[in-house]
Amino acid sequence: MCRAPKPPRRPPSGIRHGARRPRRTAPRRTRAGPPTCRACMTAGSPLLRPARVPALCRAPWCCGCANQARRRQNDMRAKPHGSARTASPRRYLMCPPTHFRVEYTINPWMVPTHPVDRRLATDQWNTIRRTLLRLGHRVELIEPLPSLPDMVFAANGATVVDGKALIATFRHPQRAPEADAYETWFRGRGTEQVRRAEHTNEGEGDHLLVAGVILAGNGFRTTRASHAETHDYLRRTVIGLTLVDPRFYHLDTALAVLDDEQIMYWPGAFSPSSGRRLAELFPDALRVEERDAVQFGLNAISDGHHVLLPAAARSLARRLADHGYRPVALDVSELAKAGGGPKCCVLQLSPRAGRRRRRVGHPHGGRRTPSHYFSWRSSPWVSPPPAPALASRNRAAR
Repeated sequence: MCRAPKPPRRPPSGIRHGARRPRRTAPRRTRAGPPTCRACMTAGSPLLRPARVPALCRAPWCCGCANQARRRQNDMRAKPHGSARTASPRRYLMCPPTHFRVEYTINPWMVPTHPVDRRLATDQWNTIRRTLLRLGHRVELIEPLPSLPDMVFAANGATVVDGKALIATFRHPQRAPEADAYETWFRGRGTEQVRRAEHTNEGEGDHLLVAGVILAGNGFRTTRASHAETHDYLRRTVIGLTLVDPRFYHLDTALAVLDDEQIMYWPGAFSPSSGRRLAELFPDALRVEERDAVQFGLNAISDGHHVLLPAAARSLARRLADHGYRPVALDVSELAKAGGGPKCCVLQLSPRAGRRRRRVGHPHGGRRTPSHYFSWRSSPWVSPPPAPALASRNRAAR
């Protein structure tokens, strides 16, 4: 079959016949926004317009240039190039909610007239425990006592650093007997050093270890006078942070440690001076919105990669995923009736997120602070270094 020859294609305006067409080296750009997909514009996709570029192009033939550019910008903004989130195995202590109930009020969340479903609370607690075991962590148990309904919140029982256990001294008499139970447990497990706090000190609820220093909350439960005792016993720099919102009565309800040097917090829970300290020490910290904070989104458990947080903090889970973490949503609706979340239910026995670091130019060989250096002589919120004689004796022991 004889076919008629095709007529020569008319060259674009401004190009003479026979000349090579200039090669396009860059994708077509619009007046506003990132580069757009030429295929989408040619096909007339309703999602793309010459003067406006949407966040996502759903055309099946789209090359994805606008989409990839947007994702690349978000990824570079969320985490540094080459960084990878790695999980480290931890060991936790938990207390079953066998006698959990709300029969008194010691924080704004506790309302004795609101019924508590103990069976549902037990299921939620078991979910936290099974999730930790599934992620490769070890979980040990302490026997609950019938007269202590808040003993399920094991994080308040002690602060454990470098094999030393500083047993809590509770502010409210309703929880005071818990200290004896936790002290007996630690002494029975052969902990190297166990000591009861002299000042009001509510354990890991107000003491979080990150980047070699201890962030210590005060204002509602733990007293400021206890910070010096914590420094002297645990031999770590203690940075005091004042809480001002009664809804966030413990530090672990307003701030969470994500990995070795990263935290997330809600600035509104802290005094202005404490907020400035956090901004100086952790300039890249994740600042959480109030709507996620009031859902106990900051009462989270993190192993450096997986972050266990309440399912109600949906937007925070999305932000954590954008920053390279893997959020694990948990239902803690019954436990929240007593003012607690996932982190309140666990006491970390082998912290690995507080690696010691040398501080350059420290007069007695002390430790470095995260990200920035500061003068310990002029700072009223950082405990001073150990005395020269004690420091030299510690170095000789090491």
